[in-house]
Amino acid sequence: MKISYKLQEQDYFMHFLYTASTSENIQKKKRKGHLFLVIGFAIAACYFYLQENNMFAIYFGVVAIVFALFYPIYFKLRYKKYYKKYVQKNYSKHFNVTETIEISSDSIHIQNKIGEGKVNLSEIEKVNEIQEYFFVELSTGNSLVIPKKELTEIDELRMKFKEVGLEVVDDTAWKW
Repeated sequence: MKISYKLQEQDYFMHFLYTASTSENIQKKKRKGHLFLVIGFAIAACYFYLQENNMFAIYFGVVAIVFALFYPIYFKLRYKKYYKKYVQKNYSKHFNVTETIEISSDSIHIQNKIGEGKVNLSEIEKVNEIQEYFFVELSTGNSLVIPKKELTEIDELRMKFKEVGLEVVDDTAWKW
């Protein structure tokens, strides 16, 4: 099976957001930052309350509550902004480049303006499918991004992945 498509800025951006949202390290960082800030401001509030400085106690208590409620939203916005700039800076030369992928029984052949390469199917960990993309995860940590909007044979591609023995993880309910 052979498919061709062009990747845009949004495609790379969504790949990075998906990878960040499924990364255990980033989720751990989010939890640690959330706990550290909330507990730190709560301790400061308790300290000032015990010192009978109610104004600072109320201030730090309110800040602790605000961080408890809104830190996850802030974290997501911060990562979106970071990845948007990162993609624009590092991937701008890859936008609107035609990529061709040919899936055979033992490998995937990739070709674009940079060159071409062959990836053995044994080096592919899994294929993640979200609502608008397929992300083919390689054992090296890299991924192939395949936008569904560029394809006419989405079901056939999904079946081809399964036919050659690749695990297709259905994550179509994923949202950033």
